[in-house]
Amino acid sequence: MTPSSWIKRLRVHKEFKQSTVAQRLGITQQAYSKLENADWVAKGRLPLILEALESNPEELRRIAELFKY
Repeated sequence: MTPSSWIKRLRVHKEFKQSTVAQRLGITQQAYSKLENADWVAKGRLPLILEALESNPEELRRIAELFKY
């Protein structure tokens, strides 16, 4: 699994719509969808995404561990 897929799982777990997160990031829903389906996430963008998801790196790590297989 990729960091993008962990972000998607975190968003779904928190019951956020893509449009909600996109609005918080100041991008379109389509742009956010591409971000979730990308093979990687720019390191500088990750803190902004986690903030928009009302989350933190530790929670993302837990999601990654849960879905590593």
